[in-house]
Amino acid sequence: MSIESMLKAMVHEIRVLGGAEAQIDAYLTDWTMATEDSANSLPCPSCNLIGELKQLNHLDDTDGVSKVRCTYCRKFFRFGNTM
Repeated sequence: MSIESMLKAMVHEIRVLGGAEAQIDAYLTDWTMATEDSANSLPCPSCNLIGELKQLNHLDDTDGVSKVRCTYCRKFFRFGNTM
């Protein structure tokens, strides 16, 4: 799983859902905290937009595509795996 590709896809999702730059900044803060401390899980962009900090679970990497799913809202995300 490429963490850079995943972040790009998550920020794109926030924009698609109509998130403002302030919401993207807040998501990036949560993302940074999660990547700096392995005890924290990567945050779901959809839940983050409604003020919830819920985790993404890695599902698998197949044919250059990685998949994650939110443990709370169950939204499924796919993104290119450049690693």
